[in-house]
Amino acid sequence: MAEEIVVEMSEVLEKVAYFALDEARQKLEQGGDLVPFTVLADGDNMFIETHPGDTTGECFSSARKVVDAARKEIACYVFCYDGYVDTDDGEQDAIIIECAEKDSDIGHALCLVYTIDEDVLTFEEAPAYLGETLSFFDESVDWDAEEFDEDDEFEDFDDELEEDLEIDEDEESEDEEEVEDTEEDEK
Repeated sequence: MAEEIVVEMSEVLEKVAYFALDEARQKLEQGGDLVPFTVLADGDNMFIETHPGDTTGECFSSARKVVDAARKEIACYVFCYDGYVDTDDGEQDAIIIECAEKDSDIGHALCLVYTIDEDVLTFEEAPAYLGETLSFFDESVDWDAEEFDEDDEFEDFDDELEEDLEIDEDEESEDEEEVEDTEEDEK
């Protein structure tokens, strides 16, 4: 059995992270492609922005720019995409999220592993923690120097997958949250 990992997240970041995982899961269950997206939160309000692109670098850059533009107005973000993780059972499909809070230069990466068998999706019960990651809020990072392979299909995490994840927060009643979908302006 894998060691249980305790991840300290604020209540807001936890809600936004689980919201993003649920959105991605629903999209895949409906048979659609999961276009990478960010969820930006400013307290009780969440805003979704999609990041279509032909390469990992294009999607990542688009997400970073959206977070950077909203930096003063948001408390946290989640960047969500469909990818792969290496496990004891080999490479597996996963919904991957990278999330961070405004007050931290460190982000967290989590995943929800799933399998596809005869067009039936089966998701793990809980997300797994992949580790710390760079935060789009970290102004010391030279994002233009970050490189991505043109063929990279979001295979950013090579660490061994941890099986259990526990979010270290008191459970409080879930308030309904207002979600506003926004569309990316094309120029």
